[in-house]
Amino acid sequence: MLESFRSEIPNINKLVEEIRRMLSSTPTSLEEITEQIFDHIVGESDFEINEEKKERTAMLTATNATADIIDELEVNDTNFRRLKEYIKSYDDYNAFNRVIANFEGYMPASERRTIIERGKKLFAKELTEYW
Repeated sequence: MLESFRSEIPNINKLVEEIRRMLSSTPTSLEEITEQIFDHIVGESDFEINEEKKERTAMLTATNATADIIDELEVNDTNFRRLKEYIKSYDDYNAFNRVIANFEGYMPASERRTIIERGKKLFAKELTEYW
């Protein structure tokens, strides 16, 4: 988990263990995981830049790391609910794609069509034509 972020996130092993704990806790949302990643980066980093830039950099890294986690989520009911809740608040192509491509069996066809229609309004045709 988060292997591609080893050079960007200090003390990543500690963070990975915390994320695994959070994922095993059913009520934990993907938004809470993003916040945990952000807090970890800010708390563990010794940036030589101003605070505002430090926070922007940390949030960008946290958002990208969450996308990586979304790619690795096990297909199960808990993660389906996490992703479904996440796409209600975030226009995240990666999350939409995971729900549509990998969690079809967890929703009725009408719900899947609604998610696809919303995604097609949000994202470029080239990204959604195979949905």
